[in-house]
Amino acid sequence: MNFLNNAKAKLAQLVTQLRGLLQSERIHHINQKIAFYPEKLRAKMPVWSHRFIDPIKPYMENPKYVWRISGAVILLLLTFITYRSVHDSNQHHFKEVPVVEYDEIEAPQGGFNPEYVRSVKVHAEQVDDHLLVPGRLAYDQDEIRKIAARVSGRVERLFIHEGYPAKRGQPILSVYSPEFLTAEREYLLANSSFGIVSSIKDSGLMTDARDLAEAARNKLMLLGMDEEEIARLKKTGTPLPLLLVKSPIDGMVIDHTLSPGSFVNIGQDMSTVVSLETVWFKGNVYEQDITRVKVGQPLVIKSDAYPGMEFPGEVDFVAPGLDPATHTLLVRATMQNKNALLKPDVYVNGVITIGTQNRVVIPKEALIKEGNNAYVIQVLPGNHYKLRNVSIAPMSNEETVSILRGLNDGDEIVSLGSVLVYDSIKRKIR
Repeated sequence: MNFLNNAKAKLAQLVTQLRGLLQSERIHHINQKIAFYPEKLRAKMPVWSHRFIDPIKPYMENPKYVWRISGAVILLLLTFITYRSVHDSNQHHFKEVPVVEYDEIEAPQGGFNPEYVRSVKVHAEQVDDHLLVPGRLAYDQDEIRKIAARVSGRVERLFIHEGYPAKRGQPILSVYSPEFLTAEREYLLANSSFGIVSSIKDSGLMTDARDLAEAARNKLMLLGMDEEEIARLKKTGTPLPLLLVKSPIDGMVIDHTLSPGSFVNIGQDMSTVVSLETVWFKGNVYEQDITRVKVGQPLVIKSDAYPGMEFPGEVDFVAPGLDPATHTLLVRATMQNKNALLKPDVYVNGVITIGTQNRVVIPKEALIKEGNNAYVIQVLPGNHYKLRNVSIAPMSNEETVSILRGLNDGDEIVSLGSVLVYDSIKRKIR
């Protein structure tokens, strides 16, 4: 025990000596650093020089600062540990893997069965050059008839409402008019006078009476009565209470400007009837194509409402200038509307034949469509098959398709079984 106590005492003495040496060495070092300070300032420095020697000591002796410093150290340590764990987790779970797109495959051993997959070399041919023109349908302005009032009066009834068909001569509405009643009575009076005068052997009076009756009859026809109504009026001798306003053409009523009970003046529009035997196609040609469009060029329109159907026509009007709003050139074609399939205000696509062009032509069964994209399978050397994206012309016949971009003259493509090879490529992609 004495030995241990002596050893501890010696060790404590050595530690004290070593601490003294270190402290004196620090003080000496600091004094060297501040040797340039004024004499009065250096005289005061030994009083607080311990702050230079051990600046943390005053704070470590205060429990308030000990807790604050310890908390900051622990917080930094936890932050570092959390960051490292998240970083390692991201590297483990979300490591980027390079993506390989397979648009080319090699045929299986021995190649594809020729009964299901065949190829053909494509060549360029002289085909019709077409221009795709978006547009919409509109009423043929030459077939629109506005019905205006020929007498003033009051609208009594509408016989045909908007959107319904009307035959030529079919009543559309009726009007009560004192002026019309007066004209009927004048006609009856003129006919009665002519009947009385005809029994008198005076050619002058008979001629005047006949002219007066004819004038009264013409007035009724101008007001809208037809031959049958006038004959019935002459037979019965009773004026009709209402004037029937009839459709001037076979068509559809598209507008009524007045409702029953409304007063109408002479010349005021009452209804609008339009024939649907023809409609107008109004297309918009973009600025770069305006020199390629001319009057008389054949035109075909296609509508999503009738897939596979084409409606032929001919360009009959090209606007003299561009539309300032859309900066496009208006072209128009009059389309025959058999069975009234074409509806005004429907958006359609027009295809104008503007000449001929040398283009690659492929069999229609070689084309693969998926959404808005079109593909073909090109046969490469080494029994490889590559997926090619192509742009097709807007018009095609029943057997072939013209290619705008994506193939060259002499390329070999799959003509039979293209879907089978395409599915094999898609499986590689997936």
